[in-house]
Order: sequence, then structure tokens, then C-alpha cells
Amino acid sequence: MLKKQSGLKKRELTKFLFIASSQTPTNLDVTKEQIDAMHRKNGLLGIGFHYVITIDGDVKKGRDTDQIGFDLKHNDETIGILLIGNTKFNELQLKALKILKTELTSKYGHLKIMTTLENIL
Repeated sequence: MLKKQSGLKKRELTKFLFIASSQTPTNLDVTKEQIDAMHRKNGLLGIGFHYVITIDGDVKKGRDTDQIGFDLKHNDETIGILLIGNTKFNELQLKALKILKTELTSKYGHLKIMTTLENIL
């Protein structure tokens, strides 16, 4: 399957940071393992995002940062972050996102932010 193989390639260039939500109720703490299982069920070799930020602000490592993600805009040039929740995120999540963005910018240089979420950064 193309889906399964495409995510195993190493990303050669990192230009974007894609931030999305799990589109789940704000108080439902979906785990990285649940996202991973869902993505596997849909034909991927594991989670398509590189990081998951839970409702308690924990940053969980998903797909290896050097691998191409899946279901991200510009998959081959993007690091994906998934925030658990829908459209409103708590202070712990926003603080974790800010720290993670700073760490990734330090490693990869300027990253253009792409997101479907309003007022996230």
C-alpha cells in the first residue's frame, strides 16, 4: 500500500510546522496510543503526526521527527503537531506548544506555521 510506505521515507527538508486538533471533546483525553491505533486502522504504519500534546500539557513523541509525516499539508517538508481537543485548548497545552515550537525552531530554523486552528499562536 502506498500509504504505508510513504511515511517511512526520511524528510530531507523541514520548512513547515503543521498544527491540528484531534477534533474530540475538550475534556476527553485521547492518548497518543489511541491516535496511533486509529491511523494504523486507516492503513498507515503508525501515527501520522510527529508530536501529540495531551490535555494535561504532556508532549508525546509520535512518528520519528526525521520521517515524513502523513495527513499533513506538504507532508515531505512538514513536522506535524496534534493538539488533543477541538477548538479551545487549555493553558497547559498552549504553554507546551510554545515550548515545542521554540525547540523545533532552534533545531530547524524558521518554520512557517500552517494550521486549521484560529488564534493558536
